[in-house]
Parts: sequence; structure tokens; C-alpha cells
Amino acid sequence: MIFYLGLFVIYWFYRQKSIRLLTLCKNPIVYAEKSNEITIASFNIQKFPWKTKSLTPLRKLFEHYDIILFQECFDELNESVCDLFPSHHVARGKLVGMKLLNSGLTILSKLPIEQVDFYPFANSNMLTSDYLCEKGVLLCKIKWKNKLVTIYNTHLQSAHTCPYDPVALEQFAELLEIVKNSGSINYVIGGDFNIEYKKVISQFNLFNVFHPVEPTIYVNYYTADSIPYAKPNYKGLVYDYFISDFELAKPKTIKTLYSDHLPIHTKIL
Repeated sequence: MIFYLGLFVIYWFYRQKSIRLLTLCKNPIVYAEKSNEITIASFNIQKFPWKTKSLTPLRKLFEHYDIILFQECFDELNESVCDLFPSHHVARGKLVGMKLLNSGLTILSKLPIEQVDFYPFANSNMLTSDYLCEKGVLLCKIKWKNKLVTIYNTHLQSAHTCPYDPVALEQFAELLEIVKNSGSINYVIGGDFNIEYKKVISQFNLFNVFHPVEPTIYVNYYTADSIPYAKPNYKGLVYDYFISDFELAKPKTIKTLYSDHLPIHTKIL
């Protein structure tokens, strides 16, 4: 029994470590890099290894977007986002350290990807399940209108019994430093921040946060349960939004029961 368990652990770490940073699309399409706008969607899909739900419904929801940011995209044992989105290049945040899971971060792009990098966070909460995965920042540089645009995808420390975990603020500070060093001009940051947008605006003196009007998640602080729709005793929160030096269209939510979050979408104008 111990022997087979050991084999499984070796196999599991091999899978996490062997994830490719970039997989080129299978069916490339001619894309006008001089297009006047780029459509972007972001979604915490809540796809853990122990969840059996299919990735297939995501194709209908998102295949028409130019850029797609997924968080908690951990399990692809039976399906692959590369197969479901053959017209998108796929960048993944591979496992760098010795965590149990990789970052779960994925960026899909119809535009050619020039560069991919992943930076794990230095700060994490050892007393939570989030410590098992390698949270951080995944970035891609794409070419649009003869300039490089940096797309950032991130997922910060969660907290289901209070508005936010202080560690998430530390990770947000790390995120801003990564942006400063990696591409602070012509950028879009998206993801599941696990901090209300109002808090990051006031805490970090930001003026370029683009958020939806409707909550993107509803949380019961007493039971630590989270759902994507309004319900008594559940507080609506906007944890998902964009930060950019471009002018973005007002983000809107997409109604779905696929995850405990609602997807959001916008476009670079």
C-alpha cells in the first residue's frame, strides 16, 4: 500500500511540474492585431482535482473572447483546455516549488503570445487550505497595434469567514511590485482578488480599477459557504475585477451556476 501511495505521489508531482508554460493553439486563426478592441473574460472556475464536473460548458461561455483568464483550473486529467479552445494559445502557471498543487492560473489568447512568466507569492497563510497550492501571478505579453500588452492573471489568499485575509493585502502588494518590474505600461490585470475592490482602491490609492456593479460571489461568514447568487445571510462581494492603464468597458457579470463565482467580461477600448 505504501509503495503504491509513493508511486502516486511521484506521479502527481511529475504532472504538476511538467505543466507547459505555453501551448500553441491547434487551429490558429487570422487575427487582426490592429483591431480597435480586445475582449477579455475572467472566471474562477472552481475546478479542483476532487471535483468531477466537466470543463466542456466553459467552451460555449468563453470561446468568442480574445483573452480568457481562468483561476482554480487545477484538474485536466480527463479534459484539456487546449482541446476545448483550439483557437487559443494557452499559458499555465506551472509548479515551481514543493506545493501539492500548481497555481491553477491559466491565460488563453487568440493573439500570439510573445512571452510567459510565472511568479509565486512569497507570502501565504499556512493555516489555510490555500497553502497547498502555489498562488502567484501569471503574465503573458501579447502583440496588439504594434505594441506589447502585458496580461496578468492572479488569485489571492481566500477568506470565507471575514471580508478578507490580511495575507491577501500582502500578496496584492507583491502583485503591484511584479507589475512594476515586468510591465507597468500597456497592461491589464485580472483575477480573483478575494478583496473587495473598494478596499484595494483605498489601501493602495488606485484610480484605474474597473469593476462590475453586481457582486461576483455571495459568502456566508458563519458557515464559510460561497455561492454565485443572492440568498438570505449571504453577503454579496465584488472579488473579481480588472486593473488597467487602458480604458476598459464597464465590466459585467455572466450568469452561470458553474462555480461559486460569477465570470466577468470587458474589452480594451
